[in-house]
Amino acid sequence: MNRDPETEYIFNISWSPSSIDQITKSNVSSHTDTLVKYAVYRVDSGTAPNEAEEMTKYYNLIEVTGDTTFTDVTPPSENGYWYFVTAASRNNVESDPTPAKEGGIVVSTEEESELVKEFELSQNYPNPFNPTTVISFRLAESGFTTLKVYDMLGREVSTLLNENMTSGTHDVSFNGSNLSSGIYIYQLSSKGNTITRRMTLIK
Repeated sequence: MNRDPETEYIFNISWSPSSIDQITKSNVSSHTDTLVKYAVYRVDSGTAPNEAEEMTKYYNLIEVTGDTTFTDVTPPSENGYWYFVTAASRNNVESDPTPAKEGGIVVSTEEESELVKEFELSQNYPNPFNPTTVISFRLAESGFTTLKVYDMLGREVSTLLNENMTSGTHDVSFNGSNLSSGIYIYQLSSKGNTITRRMTLIK
């Protein structure tokens, strides 16, 4: 992992696919599965985190990707950022996390700090849910906005928004009646900003 030399706000993260492949295979009972996606977690902490504990918190998951590299544009933090990665196999098994690596402290101007606060994606409510839930978000300014839902393998299962939206707070309903129980990822993108959260459907 390294910080982009041109800015205090970007971290470039990479990891070895072979080492995470091995973790995934060891967690699949009597079956060797094929790795499909990686989940990237970011923890805002002044000390080394407990990876197993932190991966259960929805707000720490920032990306699901098929690549072995990820560039994170971070909000400001007075503590520091730690990153770790898990792998998801075809049968939706998530591996143990890799050891957390420290990224560093990010210092922001007041104007940039306000922008981060105004672009928000809330935890869905209720969560867990069956079969409907509400996702709330806030936009700092009007613009083209997408809100999509993915399974843990990164496959898109629903597009909730794909249109121009006004600034302010919005609520969107999601119905998972046609989906199986499990963890799903929802991702909000607008004006070059992206936030990812996770939710749990239990039937």
